[in-house]
Amino acid sequence: MQGGLQGVANVLSQVACLFLMCDARDLGAHPEIRAPHTGAPTVYVYERYPGGVGMSARLFEIAGTVLGAAHDLVSQCGCESGCPSCVGPALEVGEQGKAVATRLLELAALAPVR
Repeated sequence: MQGGLQGVANVLSQVACLFLMCDARDLGAHPEIRAPHTGAPTVYVYERYPGGVGMSARLFEIAGTVLGAAHDLVSQCGCESGCPSCVGPALEVGEQGKAVATRLLELAALAPVR
């Protein structure tokens, strides 16, 4: 699960930058197996600027679109278990990282964004 969540965090931070038209260094993403606020697996995507500059609000508005684009990118990538172009290298996300990330992105499309 940890590798899959890390893969989702990796792809979301990259895809979100495309929609927000910002630099990849402007956003960060942090996965947690059991978030303290929800008790559920969670990926936080955040602005790296103290107080933010408004990207988080915009990202929340387009979250469904970003999640769909992230799922498309991962599911259409030709690699077997992860690469820097999708969820990150297999050494970082594990052998099942891409498969788990793909399933998590599918499930995220069905769940409300909080």
